[in-house]
Amino acid sequence: MSAWIEKAKETLKDIVDKASEECQEDGKLSIRVAFVGYRDIKDKRRFEVKSFTDDINQLKTFISKVKADGGADLPEDMQGGLKLCLHQDWTEEAIKRTVLITDAPPHG
Repeated sequence: MSAWIEKAKETLKDIVDKASEECQEDGKLSIRVAFVGYRDIKDKRRFEVKSFTDDINQLKTFISKVKADGGADLPEDMQGGLKLCLHQDWTEEAIKRTVLITDAPPHG
């Protein structure tokens, strides 16, 4: 599983870089990024959250340090992760993008 998690981290960093490049190409638009990682309801550390920041490297460093642990069962708390994502400090007038990467189905 660790190879899949590492690939997901690399892919997320590539997505952030691409979005940042697009903002620069579209007239030097500003970009803010956040990260919400989730596990299962009963896991000790259920969420890993990095609130919105304009420091892309800070977010990529945070993503690099996230570890997949706990569980060993299939269903995960996707609903809780998405809910926490919605409760972040979104800019009302901004273009918004959310990327969901998962390795297991949600509860329910």
